[in-house]
Amino acid sequence: MKFKFRELPNVILNLASIIFDKNRKEGTSKRRLPCDANYWLNTFLEKLQEAYQGYNTQRLALCEEFATKDADGKPIMLPYSICEKCGTEYPAGDKVKDENGKKILRTICNCGTPLATKEKYDIKDMEIFNKELEKILNDEIELPWKQIPLEKFVKKHIRCPKCNTIFEDETPEVQFDGEEMSILKYFIEEPEGMKLEKPETKETD
Repeated sequence: MKFKFRELPNVILNLASIIFDKNRKEGTSKRRLPCDANYWLNTFLEKLQEAYQGYNTQRLALCEEFATKDADGKPIMLPYSICEKCGTEYPAGDKVKDENGKKILRTICNCGTPLATKEKYDIKDMEIFNKELEKILNDEIELPWKQIPLEKFVKKHIRCPKCNTIFEDETPEVQFDGEEMSILKYFIEEPEGMKLEKPETKETD
């Protein structure tokens, strides 16, 4: 299966969400993915996360290459504040007026969420940097895995070895909506005579 690096965050996020959602307790009953499907989806998730770490290593190397250096040749890091809810960034030391008109250090985003303090590389030539980053984001990687047969997601029947009676697995059958299936189609083997079209994933810069 081939992916572009820019596709990985969306696929990882959605696959992790599917695994967590389908394995949670719901009221007094338990919704569980079949063991085989659960094992393979978690294996796929690990492979995707490893691949994304490869992208992140390249991105950090690029940041260090383009970052302004100090006297010792080390990249200069700039502090900034960010809202982890809406993604708005504020420069370090940004101030706002309180109800009395006095300027105070901004600690809350305009959306009402407390700000987190982080650091980023001091990169002057963002235009060239972004062009180089785009090349990395568009790189394709191929992850070797065997897709799961569709029947792995279907409820199984249990046969009594003594009397040969067939019982239905009492675990509530897991249902997938259209959005979930659009992600799972990456990992499910196409049933004979049926074509499963792969979804168009959202690109993440």
